[in-house]
Amino acid sequence: MIEEFKEFGSDEATHNIDRILRLPGTVNYPNKKKRVKGRVPTLAYVVEAHWERRITPVLPPLDLFDAVSSPGKKERAKGDANGHAKETSGEGPEEKGAEGGSSDWAKRIERLPQRLKDAIATGHTERSKKAKKGGDRSIAVFAVTCGLVRAGWSDDDIVALLLNPEFPMSEHCREQSAPRGYARKQVVAAREQVEATEGQTPIPLGYTKDDKFALLDRSRNIVLMYTKKELTSSATLLGLPSREYWCSRYWNPKIPTGFNSALAGNELIEACQKTGPFNPAKVRGRGVWREGDETVINLGLPVREGLKYRYVCFEPLPIADDDKVDAQRLFKLIETFRWRNPFDAHLFFGWIAIAPICGALGWRPHIWVTGPRNAGKSTLIDVLEATTSPLGLSVSGTSTEAHIRQEVDKDARPVILDNSKRTKTRRRSWPWRGFHRLAIRSAAARASVCRRVMLGS
Repeated sequence: MIEEFKEFGSDEATHNIDRILRLPGTVNYPNKKKRVKGRVPTLAYVVEAHWERRITPVLPPLDLFDAVSSPGKKERAKGDANGHAKETSGEGPEEKGAEGGSSDWAKRIERLPQRLKDAIATGHTERSKKAKKGGDRSIAVFAVTCGLVRAGWSDDDIVALLLNPEFPMSEHCREQSAPRGYARKQVVAAREQVEATEGQTPIPLGYTKDDKFALLDRSRNIVLMYTKKELTSSATLLGLPSREYWCSRYWNPKIPTGFNSALAGNELIEACQKTGPFNPAKVRGRGVWREGDETVINLGLPVREGLKYRYVCFEPLPIADDDKVDAQRLFKLIETFRWRNPFDAHLFFGWIAIAPICGALGWRPHIWVTGPRNAGKSTLIDVLEATTSPLGLSVSGTSTEAHIRQEVDKDARPVILDNSKRTKTRRRSWPWRGFHRLAIRSAAARASVCRRVMLGS
């Protein structure tokens, strides 16, 4: 373990399992010897954290404790200064793969394509043999790693195979100064290349009560719903990752598309069935949301895993960090309009302030501004569009309720409806009842999110 962590610049003395590490937020006071070397009191802080990771400790077998605690036994296991048990028989523990013994490795490798099995058994591919005099085994290692990524192996299993001395393929990795670190770098590079050339694998999310199957398209960050017939169609599958992705896993030269779409689709269906029921109402789009005491901002940057809802964002809404608004100047501008009640300027200004975070509110207020011709309604529209951008969604007065629903979709965005330019012939046919119902439903946090400002004469 000491050798593995050398490349990170860690302290070689910090390796025993019973060592107490520093608690973030506390101060480390160096002793006299360290102060002579120039050490000063330093605050311990978190450099990097992955809260979603959980480690389940694996306890050693009970007979090991019996061997250590029973002084009368002839072959007593002794420990070193750091409490590590030593083998007294002269034989170390048997080397095992990620799933157990060598028989498990054989079963998993048997399911791989023949070219990968040959490379694992020989340590070379056809290309690596011709690379330079004697062959370049690094090419073979990377080719095998890419193949295992396509086969769906986990990172830990790939690393275990690349370091397993049972296979000639592992010789190149084990000759490096930091074998495990080198193997992990190969896995990271392989995944990046596979995803860049073949697309990202869709994530099965489950199935719905109307017999549809939900997939998360990671490249576009959207949730897609398909029937069984659609999911086993080559046209549907080619709309997910690239053709190279499917051909590398379900190759069939007898089919015009080059891959078995029925087999690929059925595997996705089985994965969705194993995941369990999926509720489309648990999908949220762009905007500022609330989950318990946590505020979730979904505007294009990654959202942490483990939340109650699934957050998607096809088209990011970038907001500059230095994008600030002069609130006093804005309020003075709003006060210059001819309001019937002077306090209406305060209400209008308050709506502008809360509109971008409408998804996080328990109650979402709506405002309806009316006035005669040339009262400044169009100018107010320009003010709203400028101050709520890019979250604000502006639609024309000829829009319908269905059109607004389609535009908002799963997002939490303020909707600005300009109806000031409608003609007299449109007054009776204007679907105001639909807009009124939509406003009532979207006002409550449990309903669909859609907020608007309607300006009319």
